[in-house]
Order: sequence, then C-alpha cells, then structure tokens
Amino acid sequence: MKLLKKLLKIIGLLMLLIIVSIIIFSALNWTMVSNLTNMGNMRTDNVREWETSVTPVAGNRDDSFLSIAENSELSEATTNNLLDYHLEEKGLSLLVWQNGEIQLEHYADSMDRNAVTASYSMNKSITGLMAATLHAEGTLSLDDPASVILDEWKDDPRGNITLRELLQHSTPLKVVSMSKPDFRTMEILIGDDIEKAALSNPVDDQGLGFEYATINYQVAGAVIRRYVNKAFNKSYAEYLSEKIWQPIGAGDAWLSSGTDNGVPRFYAGMQASAGDWLKIGLLIKDGGMLNGKQIVPAEAISILTTPAASNKLYGLGVWLNAPEDGSREYGPNTSVAVTHSAPYLADDVVFFDGFGGQRVYIVPSEDLVIVRTGQVSFSFDDSIMVNMVLDNAK
Repeated sequence: MKLLKKLLKIIGLLMLLIIVSIIIFSALNWTMVSNLTNMGNMRTDNVREWETSVTPVAGNRDDSFLSIAENSELSEATTNNLLDYHLEEKGLSLLVWQNGEIQLEHYADSMDRNAVTASYSMNKSITGLMAATLHAEGTLSLDDPASVILDEWKDDPRGNITLRELLQHSTPLKVVSMSKPDFRTMEILIGDDIEKAALSNPVDDQGLGFEYATINYQVAGAVIRRYVNKAFNKSYAEYLSEKIWQPIGAGDAWLSSGTDNGVPRFYAGMQASAGDWLKIGLLIKDGGMLNGKQIVPAEAISILTTPAASNKLYGLGVWLNAPEDGSREYGPNTSVAVTHSAPYLADDVVFFDGFGGQRVYIVPSEDLVIVRTGQVSFSFDDSIMVNMVLDNAK
C-alpha cells in the first residue's frame, strides 16, 4: 500500500510538472500556440475572422476601369463548364477578363468582388514583383549577396546567397515543412518572431537545384523589408501600398504577420479581394501598365517572368506554362504535386499559385486574366480552366 501511495505521488508530481511546463511554454510561445489553435478554423472565405495578427496595406479602391461585357464573348457551354468545374473544386470567386472586359464574374453566397479571402502562397508573387520592381529601378540588386543587407549573415557562408537565388528557390537552406515539423519549423511558420527564426535556419546541403521552400521567401522578405526601411524610411507594407497597391486602385489588404511588429510572412498570407488580384494580373499582362498608367517598369515584368536557370517553369515568384509530363513538382523534398492534365493552349501562361486552388492566370497573347479562389482542394487541375477559355468558341 505504501508503495502504491508513493507511486501515485510520483505520477501526480510528474503530471503537475507536465502541466506547469505546458503553461510556461504557452506563455513564452503564445503566438505559436494561438496560431496552431486557429489552424482548425482556417477557411479562405472567413480569413479576417481567424487571422488575428496582420499588418494593413492601405488601398484606394477604384473599379471604374473594370468594365463588364454586356454580351460575354464566352459561349454558354464554356461558361457552364467553367462554373461546373469551379464549383466542383469548392470555388468561391471566379473572374474572367478578356479583350478589355470582364466576361464572367461569379461569387459564392454572401461574397462579392471586394470580399477578402486568403491566398496562401500567391503572396510569393507579390514579393517577387516588389523585388523585380526595386531591381528594375536600379535600387536593390537581385544579384548582390544577402550579407549586404543581413548583418546576421556577415562572415557566414549563407551570406553569399543572392536575392535572386532566394526568389528562384535555388539555395542550400534547409527546407522547413509542416509535413516534417520541428521546433524551428513551427517558429518560422506559426511562431512569434518569424524573421529571427528564418535567419537562424541552417544549410542542409550544398546543391543549388530547385526546391520550392517557404524559408527562401521569408529570408528574401527580410532582405527586401530591411532595404525598404533603410532606403525609404518606410515599412514594407507602407511601401507596397505606395508603390503598387494604391496606384492600381486596390482596396485595403492585410499581410499575415508573426506578431504586431509589422514583419509579414512573405511566403504566404496576403489577404485581398478577387477584384484586386485581377488588377495585379492586368498589371502583369500589360507590362507594368494599368488604366493607362505605367505603375512599375516594363523591365520589372520581364524580370518577374524570366525562367529560372534551375527550373524553366518558374520565374521570380510566378509559375510559367505547364510541365511536359502532366505533373508539376515542387521539389525533391516535397511529396505534393499539382496535376496539369494537358499542355496549355498558349505558350505564354504566367500564374500565381496559392495552396489548394487559389490562382491568378495571365495570358498576355490572349489578353486574358483569370482569378480563381476557393476552399482548399487537392484535386485541382491547373490546365482545365485556362484551356476552357482559350478553346472557347462562341
């Protein structure tokens, strides 16, 4: 009996120690715990409800130049097929712009063109556009070593990595993924000080092959953010607003942040509306022009859409065309692949890729932009909707 009492006492003390440890860990890492809890509520259509740590990007909405075709150039069959597939894949927003007008516009119940949704990795395309613009304007070079900006990486081999290599996913940095979570991964993806965690990430191997990885864009974002702060005395969000977001007539948007310190997640988390993603698509389609104004240099768009040496299907945060084998791979350490059931019917397709079917497709030769958002779907096929429109016969 004494032995049993002693054993129960030890078990009780261990349980108390575990509880106290959990409380201390939660107190020291509250943002991580809170974000982990909120992940169960993640939906693309109520992002402003579950995403609580954000940095605003001020807009100045102007939809006056987004004309709607009185008689859509899309045939009834094409329209029906687009909507059927969009809704089958849990679609929320669908906009098709072609030949100077919106040919199709569809939203889920209670949503409209200005409803803010999550976009996941489509924010990589915004990060790439910002970097390309700075380079084209001759201020921040894509080819300087990161150590020029990052004091933490001076006298460190990682400091030799260039901004271009980061944005083209051609670095030896260790891949972080929720499929193989460790504490550093959790710090980078859902932690409190995401920039500090990203800059502490080690080198995993010495290869510079293509490996689509969150870590590359968080480090690239640190370079861009610090440069903008030093050169222009503005936060990244303020500069994005002034340089691109307000000039294109976008409404207010939000960048997911680690905390309220204003350091965004550069790899994902831009909360914006379908109408504003359309404006970004039009900006790229027309070589940096929108509504008769040159917003960013044409060279910036050329830089953005030039294939990386390590992957001809990737530019600077944007994807290019379709793979030859029907399956778009993210890299040797990523098991997820996206289906492309057929080649695109145009050879100049540029697109933003957000997790599970968030997309902006741009086809300059066909004066075409398609914006599509939806709940996460792992069966989404990247060729179907684009080819439906390109194959349209009224």
